[in-house]
Amino acid sequence: MSEVTRELTHAHYLHDRGGLEPLLRPPVEEPTCLSWMPGTERLIVGSRRGQLYEVDPVMGTSVLATDLGWTTALALHPDDDRYVVLNADGGWTLGKVGGDVIASGKHGFNRRMSAFFHKDYAVLAGDAPDGRFVLVLSGGKVAARIRVPHRAIPALDDSGKLVLVRSTQAGLKIQPLTRNPRFSDEESTAHNLRAYDGSILGFTVIGLVVWDRNDTQNTTSLRMTDLGVASLSPDGARAAMGTRSGAVAMARLASPEERARPDLVRAFEGPVKAAEFASKGRWLATAGDHLVVWTWED
Repeated sequence: MSEVTRELTHAHYLHDRGGLEPLLRPPVEEPTCLSWMPGTERLIVGSRRGQLYEVDPVMGTSVLATDLGWTTALALHPDDDRYVVLNADGGWTLGKVGGDVIASGKHGFNRRMSAFFHKDYAVLAGDAPDGRFVLVLSGGKVAARIRVPHRAIPALDDSGKLVLVRSTQAGLKIQPLTRNPRFSDEESTAHNLRAYDGSILGFTVIGLVVWDRNDTQNTTSLRMTDLGVASLSPDGARAAMGTRSGAVAMARLASPEERARPDLVRAFEGPVKAAEFASKGRWLATAGDHLVVWTWED
C-alpha cells in the first residue's frame, strides 16, 4: 500500500472524493478517550487530568466531573445518562452525566481496558497482573469477576446475551460468557478487538480486519502501518484509524481504492489515542495531544 499523508492545514484533498475536514478543536486538555451520547451530536471526553468534558458543537464545551484519574476507558448507557470510566490507577467510577457519582471501586487492570453497559449492568474488561478479566458491575458493586483468554473481549449477541469474542489462528471465535466459561487451548492473535452491531473489528500495528458476525469467514481487510487505534461507523460502512505518529485516516470499506489508499491527515504531534464516530450526523472525534472533531462529504 502506498500511503500519502496530507497536513491538517492543506486546503485540498488528495483524491476526487470527499475526505476528512477538520471542523472543531474544542478546548479539552489532554484527551484520552471518547464516547458520543447515543442518538445525539454531543461528545463526552475523558482526559489524562481526570476531567470529564461534554462537547456540544452548538453550546460549546463544559466540564462535567473532575478527580476521576487518568481516564483510560469510557462508556455511556444507551438509554439513560449513566456513564462509567476506568482510570490508569486501577479504579472505576459510575456516575450520571451532569450529575453525581453513583459508586466507585477498584478494577485492578493495567492495560487494554474497555467498558460498555448491558441493561442495568456495566461490563468492564482489561488485563491485570495475573491475567485478563471481565468485571460485571451491578448496583454499583462487583457482581462477577471472570477470567478470560488473552485479548478476548466481552460483547452482546443479536439477542442481547453476553458473549466472549476472541481471534485465533483458526479464525474468530464467539461463545457464551458465563461465570465459569471453558475455552479452547488455541492462542489468541495480536488483534485488538472491538464489537459492533453485525461486525467485529480487529486491528494490529499493520492494519485492520472486519469480520461479519453472522459469517466469520466473510472478512474485509485494510493495511496501514503504525496503526494505534481504529473504529467503525455505526452503519459499518466506514473505518476510522489513528497512527502512533499522529495521522488520522478514514476509508469506505466497500471501496477497494480507499482501502488501498486511505485519506491520511497529519493531525497531531504525538500518537492518536482514540477515534470515534457519532451515531448521528457526519462527525468523527479524534483524541491526540488535543481534540479534533471532523466532518466529511460523501
